[in-house]
Amino acid sequence: MESKLDAATGKKAGRLTAFLILFGAFLAMIAAGAVGIGYNIHRYWEDVLRVEITRHLTQKAQMFAVRVNTDHEHKIGDLATQEGQLAGARATVVDTNGTVVADSEVQLSALENEARHPEFVAALRGETSVVTRKRNDFGVAVLY
Repeated sequence: MESKLDAATGKKAGRLTAFLILFGAFLAMIAAGAVGIGYNIHRYWEDVLRVEITRHLTQKAQMFAVRVNTDHEHKIGDLATQEGQLAGARATVVDTNGTVVADSEVQLSALENEARHPEFVAALRGETSVVTRKRNDFGVAVLY
């Protein structure tokens, strides 16, 4: 009688072990799927926001260029400061030689030769360009 009882207990223990292994594997698959889907959704929305920010920044830059070309009543430095504040962004004016004429946030003496940056090279050719690069010691990506 004892051997039948031991066999039944062993069978139940084997089934329980198999159940726990399968259940653990099932939970691991669900967790892996959730992490993968979450990552993809995050990346998708990040890309959508980047495109939207780029579009708005490009529009603001084009409006700023029109104002610089048409408003001859105000100083260029004042225009850069006003437009930078209105846009919530930094506004820089560069002449055709690549020399910075005005900037809304940085003193002109502190600026390097901006003409070597890709966005300014494109602007000097009359094109629109959007570039992302790290600006400071912390490596924060900035959209230009």
